[in-house]
Amino acid sequence: MLGTAGQQVFGREPGQALTAIRRMRKELELVEEAQVANALAQGWSWARIGRALGISRQAAHHKYSHCVPAPLSSGGPVLASNVRLALMLARTEAAARGDMLVGTEHLLLGLFQQGEGTAPKALRNAGVGLRVLRAALDVLAPTDICSMTAAQMSLTARGTRAFERAALQAHGESSRRISDVHLLTAILETPSSGAVWVLRAIGVDAQGISRRLVQGRAPAPAILTG
Repeated sequence: MLGTAGQQVFGREPGQALTAIRRMRKELELVEEAQVANALAQGWSWARIGRALGISRQAAHHKYSHCVPAPLSSGGPVLASNVRLALMLARTEAAARGDMLVGTEHLLLGLFQQGEGTAPKALRNAGVGLRVLRAALDVLAPTDICSMTAAQMSLTARGTRAFERAALQAHGESSRRISDVHLLTAILETPSSGAVWVLRAIGVDAQGISRRLVQGRAPAPAILTG
């Protein structure tokens, strides 16, 4: 039985509560995978990982042997100002909907609304509109799951991974800032992400947007003169 706090978080409608629990369970699995990868990067043995998870060494290895050790970051690229604004807007969107966490779908809304840079332009050129995005998300996912302020909102595992991939992109380009293009490319990389899910619902090709963003970042070919 859920206590008073649990009822406040999940509400009293069982359909929404069960859907929220299923989503939380999936997110927790992704977070656990990320932490196992982090532990492997720090040199943890499978026995130590198993003890921390309360399972055997063999069970830990069987379940997480696919995890790639995550590189530890220090002094990496920082968020560009429009990306910081997009994150703030994403948190505001999630809080207004009554969601528990900030996912890639909220980051998509934040990037679109902040309005500066290549990412929102690419979305507009693909036919994306704010009202349509919000309407699709309302249809695809339950709302009013919990009541939290924007400042209290944390990222989902996929949202966190999107920022990690964006940071790797920036590092690979020797950029000191994570741009709106880095973040949008990162949140569209995973076909099962909330951002791709919402775009697909409104008939927008997420991979097409990604390809155009990548082409836009590529250096222009040298012009040979005789």
